Amino acid sequence: MLLTYGYARALGGPPAGLLAAAFLAVSAPHVLLSSRVAWSASLTPLFLTGAAWALDHAVRRRQPRHVLATGLLCGLALQSHPSVGALLPGFGMFVLLRGRWLLRQLAFWAAGLLLVAGLANFLIYNWQSGLGAARSVSRQYPHEAIGLGAYPANLTALLDGLALTLASAVDPTRDPSPLEPPILPCHRRVPGEPGPAGTTRQPTAAARDALRCPDHAARA
Repeated sequence: MLLTYGYARALGGPPAGLLAAAFLAVSAPHVLLSSRVAWSASLTPLFLTGAAWALDHAVRRRQPRHVLATGLLCGLALQSHPSVGALLPGFGMFVLLRGRWLLRQLAFWAAGLLLVAGLANFLIYNWQSGLGAARSVSRQYPHEAIGLGAYPANLTALLDGLALTLASAVDPTRDPSPLEPPILPCHRRVPGEPGPAGTTRQPTAAARDALRCPDHAARA
């Protein structure tokens, strides 16, 4: 949150920083997922925000040493999730349009080496295992499209995720849909049915429906 505040403040002043931090503070995907679940991708927004701020600061203040942080953070972000690769050309376009002078700076090329350093363990593992990461993904998702072709195939899911993020809502009881506003579930404890030998079975469908807020359940 401090990073978001700092970058937004650098772009638009203290009001912009406070507004951006407030939006992040009430963002359900961030509160319930990114800051709670131990996924490597949970760190991706942190690394990317830091990388973008460092690059913007390097160009705006003409301080090329800050681009070193951009290189390292981009490497770590790319390691946390491969989709970051689709954003890196945007960083390059920013340099070409706003900071072409950076291309003449040693720090810019050193930042490229730091990007590789931030990704070093991933590269070494795939070199030693013969692209073991790609094979692992293929085994985990045997019927899913892998590579750049997966993005057009998953466009609907990406739009669903965007709708959830913009609505600042998470509804784990149903598949997300961009056509209707997702609703946060009520925080209720729903006991399961008693099972044999003192065990507990999974909650019934009726019990799961009780997780929803009353007005949402009525509409459903």
